[in-house]
Amino acid sequence: MWREVIELSRPKNIILAVITVPLGAYLASPNLSPNLFGLVALQTASVVFFMAAGNTFNDLSDISIDKVAKSDRPLPSERISVTDATRIAYAFSFLSFISMLIGAYLLKEDRMYVAVIWLLAAILIYTYDMGPQTKRMGLVGNIAISVMVGTVILYGAASIGKLF
Repeated sequence: MWREVIELSRPKNIILAVITVPLGAYLASPNLSPNLFGLVALQTASVVFFMAAGNTFNDLSDISIDKVAKSDRPLPSERISVTDATRIAYAFSFLSFISMLIGAYLLKEDRMYVAVIWLLAAILIYTYDMGPQTKRMGLVGNIAISVMVGTVILYGAASIGKLF
């Protein structure tokens, strides 16, 4: 089942998070103090888990489309059940939230920006796949994804308290 979990999370997309969060921190503070590396690592983990959750929720939302267009994916091929994929998506969401909270707690200053960016992204991903499904609204869905992608670099800066 681990192979399916990794496939649902879309590792190629997650590699971008592993690069982009530290890049945001570096751009905000080129002389990044080594004592901030842990904060960056926690928020990078938060984004990795967040993206894995979002990608899994997206596959759950698109299962009927994927049965025709991408029948080899884990859900349409029934290599993983909808129930298990849903549990996995919520577990990734929880891990993302906990990583963000721990990082924000340890930051001590300007921590609300990390939480606000995380909450904005959570609302966007919920409305994209589950709520009103903005992904089915053309430009609105594209804007939601663009905002989520763009905020990752800001999130990196916020992870060290240097958003502004």
